[in-house]
Amino acid sequence: MPSKLTGLFKTLEWKHYPVRVENPPKAGQIVVAARTEATHSLDARPEAIPGTKKFRLADTVKADVFLDPKGTFQKSWVATVMPQADRDALLSHEQGHYDIHALLTRDFFLAVMQLKSKEYNGPGGLTADINAAQRATVDNSAAVEAKYDTETATGTKKTEQALWKSMIQSAFDTPASPPQLAGDGITPIKVTLLSVLSKNGFNF
Repeated sequence: MPSKLTGLFKTLEWKHYPVRVENPPKAGQIVVAARTEATHSLDARPEAIPGTKKFRLADTVKADVFLDPKGTFQKSWVATVMPQADRDALLSHEQGHYDIHALLTRDFFLAVMQLKSKEYNGPGGLTADINAAQRATVDNSAAVEAKYDTETATGTKKTEQALWKSMIQSAFDTPASPPQLAGDGITPIKVTLLSVLSKNGFNF
């Protein structure tokens, strides 16, 4: 099967989250009401180039983005009882966490796909290039999401939340310049999330 990225577009709902039982907050106490942990998987393998002793990236790359509810302490969870409007606002903020990691995974996948044109003397060279692509993209996820939480005060600063939502949407929608097409020869490649953030003064 040809290379494929899945999970880039996902609309979060509270039903996707395990419920964590917590005591109601005391007066004036600030508590974390939810946590979103998006993660990814990547399967990229070398193949021998027929008639040579060299290797290349096989066009069977599989990348997947998903909400991770697992782990000893549950990586994604919700523990909140609040008015519906507040729940909606919080879910919108949590959607941003998912989208940030999803976009960085997309950019990782596309960076890996660019390696298809390279030839290697051994599989180790391909592994090194994939690791470099990872460091330039998804390895920044924790730092970007921490900045997102800080700048928006976990979604309570409406102006800042709107700015981050706009930047995220721009990374989803804005074609790269100069124009580039994905492997299907039809779909335009979009600007990277980190480039959008950099243009707005956020560098990682």
